[in-house]
Amino acid sequence: LDAAFNLSGQTPYNASCSGYLDVLRLLYGCPARPVPDQYNNNHEYFYYIDNSDGMVNLDFSDCCFGDNSGSLTFELYESIDSCLDNSLLWSTGDTTVSTTAFDPGWVWITVDVGNCVFHDSIFLINGSLYEPTIRDTAYCDSLIVDFSDPFLANLYWTTLDTNAVELQFDSTAYYPFISTDINGCSKEDSFYYRVIAEPYIDEGFGCPNYTLTATGYSQFISFSFGQQTYTEPSLDTLFPFAGSHELTLVAIDSCGNLDTISRILEVDCLDNLLMYVPTAFSPNGDGINDTYCLSSSLPTRTEYAIYDRWGNELFKGPSTECWDPVGLGQEISKGAYSIRTFTKLPSDQLHVDEFTIFVLP
Repeated sequence: LDAAFNLSGQTPYNASCSGYLDVLRLLYGCPARPVPDQYNNNHEYFYYIDNSDGMVNLDFSDCCFGDNSGSLTFELYESIDSCLDNSLLWSTGDTTVSTTAFDPGWVWITVDVGNCVFHDSIFLINGSLYEPTIRDTAYCDSLIVDFSDPFLANLYWTTLDTNAVELQFDSTAYYPFISTDINGCSKEDSFYYRVIAEPYIDEGFGCPNYTLTATGYSQFISFSFGQQTYTEPSLDTLFPFAGSHELTLVAIDSCGNLDTISRILEVDCLDNLLMYVPTAFSPNGDGINDTYCLSSSLPTRTEYAIYDRWGNELFKGPSTECWDPVGLGQEISKGAYSIRTFTKLPSDQLHVDEFTIFVLP
């Protein structure tokens, strides 16, 4: 038994068009012979609407119902309204259902369906298929970053002058690059890398009364000032004289590393000077007290010279250097010698002291 039903009063049927357009798929019911329409391996039956008369023709010759009774259920599987092809106008000049745009900016379309005209638009920008997986990051030390990606064809670092996709960063900076994807689209971008500062000692303000504070750590361990070690991260100090003082901080940084940070604190707001000048030494080559050394609270600003009884200069050097007559091949006799110290104070004034020392047998 052949059967047919009419869709002329239903959308998306358009009787003004000719040819096979809309497609129905059989959902439930007795399958009909799919001639001259389509059939696939999933046992799905498809029927085209013949828009010349609005009829869907079904052949029930293979219907499973012996009395040709039963019902069929269809759904609209595909709707192709080719009648609109000649009523489309893109800003590119195309009149097809699709268009290709190559330049950034607005792309618009006008659709004329007879009694109505529709307009729509979209704004296009330059785009790239490549998006860096890592944008900005920070680390305690240097870090190797891999920028490789299936969509990336080329990567050029403008300030580093390299096309490497794997780089080691060890300093805080913006690193600009130009990426080109597999479609040839190029884009300018940048990667920001920041080195997290290691723990440090903040000396505060108010020389000579300093508040020394350890900071920038995840775990504080110890704080040393000269030969004294403290277990608190903050220390109030008052310096009575100008000088250089060694500070040491032991702490764990934000990356879990154990750090030992040492620095020299220069107390230069005072002109008070502390100096240790020994009065005697014995350069006899026995390995005991053979050299003459002095100590200054301003070691980088102090020099000294040693003279014999007739005023001949035997030695001159910084306060950090000892006089070693044996090492210099000097033969000196026991007795009194003069020493003169020269210190440039923080106020830039020259401070001179003179002492007498004795050479012992």
